[in-house]
Amino acid sequence: MKKRGRILLSEGGLPPCLPLLSFPDIGDDSRGHVMADDPAGEWLTYDEAAERLGIKSDSVRRRAAARKWQRRQGNDGRARVLVPLNAIPDSTPVPIPVVIPDDPGLVARLAVAEARLTDALQTVAEGRKALDDMKADRDAWKRQAEALASRPGWLTKLLGRYR
Repeated sequence: MKKRGRILLSEGGLPPCLPLLSFPDIGDDSRGHVMADDPAGEWLTYDEAAERLGIKSDSVRRRAAARKWQRRQGNDGRARVLVPLNAIPDSTPVPIPVVIPDDPGLVARLAVAEARLTDALQTVAEGRKALDDMKADRDAWKRQAEALASRPGWLTKLLGRYR
């Protein structure tokens, strides 16, 4: 036994009058607080929880504080909260059945819309072709103007004779 202050301590560091208890389901976080591992939740950082819950990390902080979720420091120094499993949405979305009614008026309007869309796409393609043709014409006119600018003009030729 060691003497520490006025209290005698056993080899385990506890006073001899206290029994040494073991709690297999309890862990010790990095700050020395004893916390039980809850199987009904998942320890996540605020960023991980935000991604899983589909909200911002600040919202996770507010939700964790309001709902008093357990918080602890991880080995990497980042804070982790115990997010209950019932708070984490299922990752598989529920399929939404597509129901197309047998309304003849709706089918007719859909056919008209498809025809108009086809016409609009064809008009866009023709407009693009016309634009490409205009760009080619512009480039040809530009080359011709540059060629003419490099040659002496008629006034230069005329004045050049009288020098």
